[in-house]
Amino acid sequence: MTIKCDYEYKIKSGVLIIHDLNLGGTSVTDNMTTVLKEIKDSGVAFDDIPIAYKDSDGIFDELEPKKGAIRFIPLGTTDEDEAIQRIKERGLFLWR
Repeated sequence: MTIKCDYEYKIKSGVLIIHDLNLGGTSVTDNMTTVLKEIKDSGVAFDDIPIAYKDSDGIFDELEPKKGAIRFIPLGTTDEDEAIQRIKERGLFLWR
């Protein structure tokens, strides 16, 4: 069975940004492992860059995927540029 999530992604200012489009498919939040695999399978290399995720409520989180688990770190903003700035200020993506 194929799970269908409605999302789009891009790289902006060195950050992979994933937007849940909330069009009735499976929640991206609940299926992030598959979404990240699909993005990687499409040829996007993101092992060394931070990831921002805008959920269906429009709120951004930073993602920390490691060893099969994904940690969602609230960024407390609905603004894409502010989310990027907060991720860069945190600097935790450097562990990857």
